[in-house]
Amino acid sequence: MHLIKAADIVRRNMFDCKWKFSTSLSRDAQLSSVPPTLLCLVKMILEGPSIDVQSLDQHTPASLSIAQLLVFNSVHHKRSNVSHVTHAVRHSKEQETPLPLYVVLAVHAATRKKRLVDKLFDLGMCVSYNRVLTVLNEIACGVCDRFDADSAVCPLNLKGDIFTTAAVDNIDHNPSATTSHSSFHGTGISLHQHPDAEMMGSERSLCARTESSRQDYRLPMAYSVVLQVKLLKQEPALPLSPSGTAAGSLDSYSVSDEEWLSDVWCKWHAVSFGSDVCSWSKFYAQRVMCCYDKTCHEYC
Repeated sequence: MHLIKAADIVRRNMFDCKWKFSTSLSRDAQLSSVPPTLLCLVKMILEGPSIDVQSLDQHTPASLSIAQLLVFNSVHHKRSNVSHVTHAVRHSKEQETPLPLYVVLAVHAATRKKRLVDKLFDLGMCVSYNRVLTVLNEIACGVCDRFDADSAVCPLNLKGDIFTTAAVDNIDHNPSATTSHSSFHGTGISLHQHPDAEMMGSERSLCARTESSRQDYRLPMAYSVVLQVKLLKQEPALPLSPSGTAAGSLDSYSVSDEEWLSDVWCKWHAVSFGSDVCSWSKFYAQRVMCCYDKTCHEYC
């Protein structure tokens, strides 16, 4: 009878204690997610009844973890199991505690395996895989909200209101590769912050998301849509040159080259290889300038 009354009191406090995940886990989130009566009961079960148990400032990680799992797996009414088959408990968001979220985020970040997350969920040690995807989406949207509020894409571990310097340099990896399969060319940007005793900077936390401002961010079309590229089996159509003829016609260019070669040949025979010998580019640059001057005189 005494156990029933004690369980009823503790359960009432467990369901009255509410904790809500807001895109981050604070340091005091574990203590605020469990009622003091449950934590005292778990400590007395693990360490034995003592006057020191009344102080919540001295608690062990084991008692705090067990108390969070009890809150997370508690239900208002027992599920009827007619077929005598074990089913996973359906957890409510109101009963979520920091420990199941932290465990599943750490496991998912290290392994990325859905099967492992499902096994831990069946054991009642973490939230479901679908809840993981929802939490990750909320965190990503919170980061995007912070970028919109700052009007800049800046890492969240950087503090605000502090003197910051930047260093920019090229990143060249194997630039001599002939096939460009292993080469890489980019730009590296390093940000350095310089705190002092008077100005330690301010934390840049994620923006709190409300139901009215809740929206999902999507990648631009240039990032999410890749146009199909295929190799043409037949010869592609060549564009027209500025003169109106097909760019593949080399007759006009061969005639122009012959003019330069004839000029060099005549000067070589005349043994006049002095300052008047010009290269291919200089020869045609002079011709263009002559045509330009002639056109200007006609319009004048």
